[in-house]
Amino acid sequence: MVAEYLEHAIQFAKMAAEASEFALKESFAKQARAYRSLAAERAERQNLARSSSNSDSTGLA
Repeated sequence: MVAEYLEHAIQFAKMAAEASEFALKESFAKQARAYRSLAAERAERQNLARSSSNSDSTGLA
């Protein structure tokens, strides 16, 4: 899921770079930032889930 968000961010960043109309360029850039943010949040949640499941599986009480 993180990779997909990053792919979308790249696509929107490219569209922003190619857009000639300022409002459209800003809109695409905003969408790219939103996808990067989603990717970061998702990656953080996945890392937190992995670390909590790793500590639970140690068998230590």
